[in-house]
Amino acid sequence: LTNFIDNRLSYAGSGQVANLFLQFAIIKKRIKELNSSVRVITVRKYVSANSTANTQIFADSDIVLQAADQPSGLIDRYVVKAAVAANVAVLLVHNGSVGPLFTSERGGSFDQFEEYLQKESAGLYLKLIENRSENNRTAFPTIAHGILGLTEYVCDVILAFLATGRFKDLEKAYYDQRSGSLIGYL
Repeated sequence: LTNFIDNRLSYAGSGQVANLFLQFAIIKKRIKELNSSVRVITVRKYVSANSTANTQIFADSDIVLQAADQPSGLIDRYVVKAAVAANVAVLLVHNGSVGPLFTSERGGSFDQFEEYLQKESAGLYLKLIENRSENNRTAFPTIAHGILGLTEYVCDVILAFLATGRFKDLEKAYYDQRSGSLIGYL
């Protein structure tokens, strides 16, 4: 399990950064409680378009838990494309949602997911993420309501993936916490 921290480190207060690391510590602890033989290593790295151009940033990872939310949308693209190119699975975890799970072997592609988001937003998604000023920030970053409320579900996904190499429910869908259901994008 690897967590990659976005450019939040450059502008967040130390309490926000500590809270983000606490979320991953909680997930790590919960996984160890469920199965003490699982080796969980967290890695703190800065992720950008430049750093993900070298897919070695994901070397030695089984799965990347992508919870960074800046730059909005683009960070998902950077992480998913680089990790999948390195044959590493990626699970997106954002404000009230888990998934999709991207792998190089099965499920939908990130391009298909972006097409879905573009359609659902009536053509605004790509305009938003590709024209965002570096001064813009999300109103409610993942640290506010993302991983903590979804810890049990995230742990289930990670453990199932590590045990079987897949998590079929999230290969073509994402889990929406508000509705408590899976929403397909393919």
